[in-house]
Amino acid sequence: MSQSNSQNMLPKIKATPENKGQVIHLRTEALNRLRANKLYVALYLRSDPHIEDNFHWAFYHHASLGKTIHHIKNLGSGWTAEHAARTNVFISNLLCVVIEIASIPTHREQELATIMRTYDNNLNDIPGIRCRLWIFLVLKLLVQQGLVHCDNLETLQQECLRIGNEHSQEAIDNYQPRPVLIAESSS
Repeated sequence: MSQSNSQNMLPKIKATPENKGQVIHLRTEALNRLRANKLYVALYLRSDPHIEDNFHWAFYHHASLGKTIHHIKNLGSGWTAEHAARTNVFISNLLCVVIEIASIPTHREQELATIMRTYDNNLNDIPGIRCRLWIFLVLKLLVQQGLVHCDNLETLQQECLRIGNEHSQEAIDNYQPRPVLIAESSS
């Protein structure tokens, strides 16, 4: 079982129009409890009802100098990369779960940003490209450079899928804030 982050000690509430202020407060508190200089995998719902193992995958880097989401998306005419500042990863209603996978030292943040952009110019040349495939192509590079410590990326993928599937109904029911867990198969 993956380890819970202290963020999970926050009360969970079902978001409604009537408690919008409380939801905003809980999302902000969840963000404030994220550990600095960490790299996360964020899984987002794609359907209601949830289809097992069907998520949009993204990286979220919670750095001391800024917060960045890294992902690819299909705009109909092909895939494009997005590396964008995010004030709060918890704002998206489609977010299912955030999974901590690595510590990124401040002096290696630029190296991380460069690796995240490795495939930006040839995404559509990669056979079968999808967000999950892109995540694991980038993760392979991060492991090779020693930024992520993981002996088996397939095990990490299965762990992330299991965690996402376990928390999907709670996300569909719009309980806030979303859970943060620490992957056991990487660091």
